[in-house]
Amino acid sequence: MIEVKAEIIALLNDAFPGFVRVRLVDRHNREWLIDEKLPVWGADLAVENGSLPQDIWLEAVELSTHTGRPGDEPYLLVSLAHGVEAVDGQRTFELHGGSTRATTKWAG
Repeated sequence: MIEVKAEIIALLNDAFPGFVRVRLVDRHNREWLIDEKLPVWGADLAVENGSLPQDIWLEAVELSTHTGRPGDEPYLLVSLAHGVEAVDGQRTFELHGGSTRATTKWAG
């Protein structure tokens, strides 16, 4: 299990459980938008529009590691935990190692 760095960029609905829009940037600098309930991330964050953007670490599964072409920075292919996907249906993301970190959490 790993965590992926992203940003909460909008509060879509503040009624419990709270829906947020998250921006994830991949190794190609493409921005992916994810709309999800805040508890899915296991986050006990106080999210208010005035405090955005706000960093968040998303639970993810490392599917594979790639070295790319000579001179390229290695990257990881990941999927987000709990079946979460981008608003366009994208389920896997290529990320540089600097935007991920190891975790001991279990996605269950």
